[in-house]
Amino acid sequence: MEKQTVKYVVYGRVQGVGFRWFTLNTAQLIGIHGYVKNRPDGTVEILAQGNKDQLERFFLDIQKGPSFSLVESIQKEIVHSERMYHGFEVTY
Repeated sequence: MEKQTVKYVVYGRVQGVGFRWFTLNTAQLIGIHGYVKNRPDGTVEILAQGNKDQLERFFLDIQKGPSFSLVESIQKEIVHSERMYHGFEVTY
């Protein structure tokens, strides 16, 4: 299957509640590559690369988040990326 790159911006109570580590573990389980990082405005940015099925499962999981988070909404955008990521990381 063809790989896609999707950028997500997650809104809600998503900083200081383990959201990035939850995202890292979820991505590794599903086989998603890319990164997750906190943004200065209190949101979390995720860049995810995978096939359509992987990305659909990943999106469902990040909508839930870890138990202490509260995901209010997620902005989702398919982007063109020349860079292919290998693995998934938390960036700062």
